[in-house]
Parts: sequence; C-alpha cells; structure tokens
Amino acid sequence: MLSLALPLALAGISTPVLSLVETAVVGHLPGSHNLGAVAIGTTVFNYVYWAFSFLRMSTTALTAQAVGADRPDEVRASFARALLVALALGVTLVALGGPLRWLAFTLLPVSEQVRARADEYVAIRLWSAPAAFVSYALLGFFMGLSRPRLAMVMEVLRGVVYVPLAFVLVKRLEGGVAGVATASVAAEWTAVLVSGGVAWALLARLPSRSSHGALGAPPEDRAPVSRAAWWRRAVLDRRALWRLFAINRDLFVRTQCLLVVFATFAARGAAMGDDTLAANAVLMSLYLLVAYGLGAFAQAASALVGTAVGAGERVGLWRAVRTTTAWAVGVAAASSLVLAALGERFLAMLTDAPAIRELAATYLPHAAALPVVAVLSFQLDGAAIGATRTVLLRNVLLVALASYAVAHVTLVPLVGNHGLWLSFSTFMLVRSAGFFLFVRALRRDGER
Repeated sequence: MLSLALPLALAGISTPVLSLVETAVVGHLPGSHNLGAVAIGTTVFNYVYWAFSFLRMSTTALTAQAVGADRPDEVRASFARALLVALALGVTLVALGGPLRWLAFTLLPVSEQVRARADEYVAIRLWSAPAAFVSYALLGFFMGLSRPRLAMVMEVLRGVVYVPLAFVLVKRLEGGVAGVATASVAAEWTAVLVSGGVAWALLARLPSRSSHGALGAPPEDRAPVSRAAWWRRAVLDRRALWRLFAINRDLFVRTQCLLVVFATFAARGAAMGDDTLAANAVLMSLYLLVAYGLGAFAQAASALVGTAVGAGERVGLWRAVRTTTAWAVGVAAASSLVLAALGERFLAMLTDAPAIRELAATYLPHAAALPVVAVLSFQLDGAAIGATRTVLLRNVLLVALASYAVAHVTLVPLVGNHGLWLSFSTFMLVRSAGFFLFVRALRRDGER
C-alpha cells in the first residue's frame, strides 16, 4: 500500500503545490484583483476539468480489474477507449471556448477588473484542454497498472516546467496573469507528450491481442488478428462500451455535485468582495494541498480494490480498504494539527496584502479542521470506484449536495463567510458518512 500511496502522494500534491506557487507569484503583484482573477480562472478550469475527471477514475478501476483478472487484451482496450474519449472532449472544449468564457463570467459575479484579467487567463489556458484530458487517461492507466512512480514522474515533470517558466514570464517579462496561464499550457503539453511515450512502451510489453479481444479467450483458442478486427471486437465491444458509459455517467454526476459546491463557494465569496474572494482562495489552496495528499491513499485503495475485485480476492479487498483508511485518517489528523499551528506562517508566505492575510487568518480554523472532516469522503471515492460501486457513490454525493444547499441557505445569511465555510464542511461530513454505507454494502454482499 505504501509503495503505491507515497509516490501517488507526491504526484497528488504537485497540483496544489503548483496552485500555491501560482498564488505566491500572483499574490505579490499589486492589487487584489490579480489574485482574484487567478482564483476565478482556476475555479473555471476546476469546474471544467474536474467535471471530466471521471475519465481518470474509471480508467484506473477498469485497468486494475483487468490486471487482477489477468486479461491483458482488456488492459489495452480500456486505455484505448479512454484515449478516444479524452481526445474528443479536449477538442470539443477548445471549440466551445468562447461560449464557455461567456457563461463562466455571466454566472460568477466579480468586479470588472477581476473579470478582465480572469478572461485573459481562461482564453490562454483553454489550449491545454486536450492535454489535460489525455493526462487523465494516462494517470488512470499508470495507476491501474500499479505503476505510481510513472504518475509521480508525470506530475513532477509538469511542475519542473511550470515553476521556472511562471517566474520568468511573470517576474522577469512582466507577463502578469497571462504569463501564469501560458506557463500552465506549456507544462501540461510537455508532461503529456513525454508520458504518452512511456505509456506506448508499456503497451508494447503487453501480450499480443487475442482473437476474442475484450471478451477474452482461453489460451488455446487465441490467435493473432488484424488491428482493425481488434479495434472492432475489443475497443468497440458493445458490452464494454456500455459498462464504461454507465460508470462514467455515475462519476460525472458525482463530480458535478463536487463542482457545484466549489463553484458556489467561490461565487458567494466573490459576492462578499475581492478581499474575501482572495482570502478564501488562499485558504482553499492550503486545504487542497492536504486533500490531494490524502487522495493518494484513496487512489491506492482504488488500484488495490480494483485488482482484488478482478481477481475475486475478498480478503485482499478488505485488507486494502482497512490499511489505506487507517493511514489516511492518521495523516489527516497530523495535517490538521500542522495547519492549526503554522497556518498563519503559510499565509504570510502566500501574500503580502495585509487585508487578505487578516481575513484569511480569521477563517483559518475552518480550513485546518477540514482534513479530519473530509478524509473518509476521499476513501469512499477510492474504494467505491475500485469496486465499481459508482451508483452508491453517486447517491451519497447527491445527498451531500442537498445538505450543503440547506446549510448554505441557512448559515451564510446569518454568519457570512463563516457560514460559507461551515456549509462546505457539512458537505464533506455527509460524504464521509457515506463511507460507512459502502462498508455495510460490502459486508451485506459478503454474507450472501
């Protein structure tokens, strides 16, 4: 478990680390509108990209189950299907860039200064969309094969390109918000092209295709087939495509619930003023740093559970759930203590603006408590996806969204931004409670 989780933790925290670097680079520019613009621009891409992050999760689960079942044909076919979906999504998003920008800034109430900078950021960063979606397929493929170091290298490479380029474009060339977006595009494409070559080499090592493609065949019945026949029988197999659609449908709904929460959180903070928007963005960056690290245990659970399900090993399934959850809870508790003790020092590193730092310090206890509140929600995601229990996961998120809506409508008018953070915590707490429903469902199935 640790051999999976530790590299995945390093890979996972690279995203919020880059977000912190982005915040630090822009946070030292004059005026809060620049930091607010990046916060809004990032929210737009979080919504768009996270909306389709089901591609990474489903690829991990289906690849791991194919590995556990010893079906190399299906490993290859699962990855091919994921790539087809990724490329189609990326090209479509670039083509719809104009309407997307109009819709985003119609829904998000921000000042004209913030809107102008944020629109510039989004227009440039849209060109990374195909690479971003392909990266989901690649990450899912690597994790499903239990090759987390490759996922780590991919994410580290993105950071190695992004960090120095962002500093040069913003600090040296005074590129401002546009420089940050340009650095993101260059880093995304570099990481995907290099990692794509690695994935190609891994695919070449898999056993040759069988005559029955994704449906599998006894070893004595296997015979070489043409590439076109393999695509028709394996990649385009109707049962496999329908299963992929059903899983991705549930995960899409699950992710939409998440993104509605993050988007309304940002929008309500923006309505409270640019300083509140910026303070919330800084705190959310700190929380996401921890959340992505905890997500490594969830991703390890997804790979281990998926492999156990594919192999029909019930003992291995329970061992994967117990071990990853125990480690995740311990790390979450330690992370909350660190944020509570050192949070104000982190805030000073991220922005020089006194008003933003003072506001962020006021709401810091909410961000510090979140790792403990949310940790089981991550474990629910990982274990349920690995077991392809996506219907249960989808339903838990719908209930959590409803709970968030009630808390949001009730608490924000009463206590302002404190109510906004309490609403977010309510959403995560209900998600965490869903983990126990998943465990009960597994036990009930085991008794049948």
